[in-house]
Amino acid sequence: MIVTHRDEVRDDGAHRNGVLRITIACTGVAAAHFSLCLHVNRRHLGDAYRYPTEGPPPMNDTRQHGPTVLVTVGAVLALFASGAIALFAFVGWGLTTGRLADTKVLSGNKIPPRIATSVTVAAGLLPGEQISHFYSASMTPQGDGNVLTNKRVISYVNDGSNAWCTSVDLGDIASVRLLASDSWLEDSTIVVTSSDDSELILYASTEDGGDLRFADAIRVAAVDDGG
Repeated sequence: MIVTHRDEVRDDGAHRNGVLRITIACTGVAAAHFSLCLHVNRRHLGDAYRYPTEGPPPMNDTRQHGPTVLVTVGAVLALFASGAIALFAFVGWGLTTGRLADTKVLSGNKIPPRIATSVTVAAGLLPGEQISHFYSASMTPQGDGNVLTNKRVISYVNDGSNAWCTSVDLGDIASVRLLASDSWLEDSTIVVTSSDDSELILYASTEDGGDLRFADAIRVAAVDDGG
């Protein structure tokens, strides 16, 4: 018996697969050849035992695309973050300057001068009439207004295609009813009933209890004015 060890030769080139060839020669019997292929773990002997000795190894390792994917994801996240920051900055600037309506009920000195000017024009305030509380259900104070002044309760809308303004004098208010919203996503409704039983509908944000303060302020103003 003869034991030899060599690389196996195939049509596609020599392979380092560790072929152990055993040749058994017996008297009067033709020599028989047996090949025993030893499968060797690549972790111990390296890739040379798994790939042909000629030519580069197969390029099928998807991990080589990892850095590219990470860079792409990072760029998308950075772009999204930049857009969010820009949006918040714009909204903050709009609320501070009064170009955008606040999401809360504003009162007294917390009303930006620009909003006060817009309300004065949109609601047609009279000389000496001062804003006590204001809330807009629109994006801008010009588009919608719910107003309490020292003389009246006013509701107006001006969306470009529809414009109107109605009011009730404080002395004509018979009752004030608050229909509180159960959701912070929806405004509460304030129903102001006048002495002739007509109703004026106002809207107020629930944020920071603004709807409660607005309704209470109307009741107090109406009593103080004799309503």
